[in-house]
Amino acid sequence: MGWMPFEGNFWFVITVGLLLTLLWAFVFFRQSTWLSSYRSDMRFAAFGGMVGFIAPAVILALMVFKTGIHSHGPEFTPDEISWVARQFLIWPIVAAGLGLGFGLILASKSVDEEG
Repeated sequence: MGWMPFEGNFWFVITVGLLLTLLWAFVFFRQSTWLSSYRSDMRFAAFGGMVGFIAPAVILALMVFKTGIHSHGPEFTPDEISWVARQFLIWPIVAAGLGLGFGLILASKSVDEEG
């Protein structure tokens, strides 16, 4: 199957970009030791913030790659490209908040089970 059948499919590129970013962040956080001294809620917030910060760049890189493969013109409209570029500020904040919320829920469940 691969990448080529999805000619200019904007939502497919966003999905692939998010999945690649999540995979990279998961591998990075599993191998890093510098975050082990922080509480789990802070680690989840850092994970979310990192995913939110890197994902728009990965998505734009995939869009550029897909457009560069062909010589018949752009695959994506300027509106789609500008939508992704506008997400650089929003996604890290939202993803860090989601990560923090998830970490706090896990922390509260572990406290409930202990006491």
